[in-house]
Amino acid sequence: MFPSFFMIFNITYWWRYLTPYLAVQAQLD
Repeated sequence: MFPSFFMIFNITYWWRYLTPYLAVQAQLD
């Protein structure tokens, strides 16, 4: 079985980098 806590950690980890990226894209657009 794939540990669910790892999925949650992975999502929150990438969210820290995706949020600023999407914010920059919104400003450029």
